[in-house]
Amino acid sequence: MKKVMYSVCGVFIVGIISFGIFQYTSHFPSRETAIENYVVNNIPYASAQLVDIAETDTTDIYYLLLRTNGSDIINTTSSVRIVETVFGWKVTDSPIGANVNLAKYLIDPETGKLK
Repeated sequence: MKKVMYSVCGVFIVGIISFGIFQYTSHFPSRETAIENYVVNNIPYASAQLVDIAETDTTDIYYLLLRTNGSDIINTTSSVRIVETVFGWKVTDSPIGANVNLAKYLIDPETGKLK
């Protein structure tokens, strides 16, 4: 009976340690680091450059405004969910498309041209 109890406790401890390691590797200490990691690992363009982060009308849903392939203007957007948990910051693909007014992010107010 004691062997079974020790085995169950051992499996439980290994499970807790594995969960902690997974959470540590998938969450980041700062929002900027999490976004940078998302852009590097999930955007299919090798030369993607983050220009701005557009807030939407939905909590925790944002649009990443990107320049790709050496473009002078913003030519790609990515809808993402950015959340802070007990383990740190995590950026994932957004399951929904939120509403956002991109005009204030895409047009330079001083020159009236695209950013």
